[in-house]
Amino acid sequence: MIGKEKVRAYYIIVGTILAFLMFNFDWNMGLAYLAFILLDYVAYDSDRFISLPLEKRQDNRFSAFGWGLAGYIGFISISLLLITPLKSLGITGTMSLFANTIPAFAGNNFLKVVAWGILIPIIETNFFFGRVLEFTSEKFFKINPNSKQWLRLIPAIMIVVLAFVLFHASVKGIQNNIALIMTGVFALVSCVVVVHFGETKQAIWMHIFANTLAILLTLAIILPK
Repeated sequence: MIGKEKVRAYYIIVGTILAFLMFNFDWNMGLAYLAFILLDYVAYDSDRFISLPLEKRQDNRFSAFGWGLAGYIGFISISLLLITPLKSLGITGTMSLFANTIPAFAGNNFLKVVAWGILIPIIETNFFFGRVLEFTSEKFFKINPNSKQWLRLIPAIMIVVLAFVLFHASVKGIQNNIALIMTGVFALVSCVVVVHFGETKQAIWMHIFANTLAILLTLAIILPK
């Protein structure tokens, strides 16, 4: 597991980047996610044992990348199977529709990719599928998510999925119902991945793949000249 010093360094680095983005990219985005980082840090620092850390093992970093890609492919596949309107769109159309979950912001395209494609997936995954899932499982349902007692974990997972969808619907202003359903499917797959591995880095990679491809599609895959 990552040591306390490295974890504190993570919060300082991410918080500093968010402060930069507040003043140079988007104030509301930077402020909102800075609040997430603060809540995440308080939850982490006050918990004697973190059940779902960012990294539990260091010997699976390469495979975590592969599992993240597999998780993203699984998410797209499940969406195509379960959501009937997506079947006529195909894989590319489904990926384009998921791009509706990425808010449209003016400004530098490179910063958009860095912020929404990399930074935000790290923050959201650690917060919702790490801290919130762990807190909900242990405090509300008295079960350690590492136990992998899936039937007992279902209520906690559903609460996290709902919270993730409501966040995207209210704060991010997503109004497309199919995109919101896809967001729910994405959250569900993320929870399963995190509980299975007992850490968040595989789900972080999955989130990075999803958001980066989505933001590139919204930019018509055109980066700054």
